[in-house]
Amino acid sequence: MTAAQANLASAQAAQSQTTSALSSAEKALSAAKSQVVAQEAAVSAAQAALTKAQASAAANQIPSSTITLQADYVAALKGYVKGTVTSDELNKIAAQGLNQFYDFQANAAFSKVIVSQNGSTITLTVQEVQNLSLYAQNLINQIRAQFGTRAVLVTQSSLDYVETVVAGYNAAGKAPTWHNEDVLNAADDQYGTMFNEKMNIPYVGWFPDEVTLNDLYYDTYQGIVSMLYADAHANWGHAKSLAGDLGNHFYDDAQQYLGGGVTTWGDVLYEVLALNPFVGMWGTPTPSKAFDTTPVKPTVTTAADLTKAQNALTAATARLTSAKAAVVAA
Repeated sequence: MTAAQANLASAQAAQSQTTSALSSAEKALSAAKSQVVAQEAAVSAAQAALTKAQASAAANQIPSSTITLQADYVAALKGYVKGTVTSDELNKIAAQGLNQFYDFQANAAFSKVIVSQNGSTITLTVQEVQNLSLYAQNLINQIRAQFGTRAVLVTQSSLDYVETVVAGYNAAGKAPTWHNEDVLNAADDQYGTMFNEKMNIPYVGWFPDEVTLNDLYYDTYQGIVSMLYADAHANWGHAKSLAGDLGNHFYDDAQQYLGGGVTTWGDVLYEVLALNPFVGMWGTPTPSKAFDTTPVKPTVTTAADLTKAQNALTAATARLTSAKAAVVAA
């Protein structure tokens, strides 16, 4: 081999090594860039998971409100049911409790959840309806504990019942001014229940242009308070029902179920249900839907859930930083 041939062979070998090194470097750079893309996607997913967990934590909290009854009010309402206390006598005692009307504690998180603007239709999520029902359940069961009567339960069927009733009210096309017994009786026929509806119709112009979830909780609270203490016009029917003391053993002795709902106009409904013992008798129809009596459990996002989501985001961010550094090094 001549010197020229040897030099050519050496140059070709060097070029091959350079080409191979360049190819390896390009592959390494491409792999590093792909890793950055993958880690950016992981960070985005982790951020979305954290945002969802934070939103869930805010939306799934159920505020704690307290209703404390005076002993003389409890005694007076019981006396009214038995016929030993007049409506006027009860009204004088009950009026003292109206100061609780102002004890509602606003919820900062719910004040940011807008459910209606400029008169738009109010529509709540399934979770929001369930939590509003559980809030009303807590208030009513506080009342019943002080009367020594049976607590109400929130079940999937009691929530479904109210959804059916709300749909009926909404289909009427105008805000209700009184109980719609046609709608309620139709729902009872479906579920095999006996209804006892309490409805809180907002005062005209009460809702602002922007309605928040907190407004609906406030409306629920003040509605229950007013039905307890300012119910003479309804012969104290709402108060007796809330207390679980209607003087009717078909209701009072039965397990009662509660569902809450909100019409498109902001009317808050509380349906206190008992299973109808007369199903199949005297023309009472057989229900088309089985009634689930299993209590629902609140969905709660815990502090541990939030910490886990935050840690996952931190780890994903660290991996992204490392991947970007690898691109620079490549």
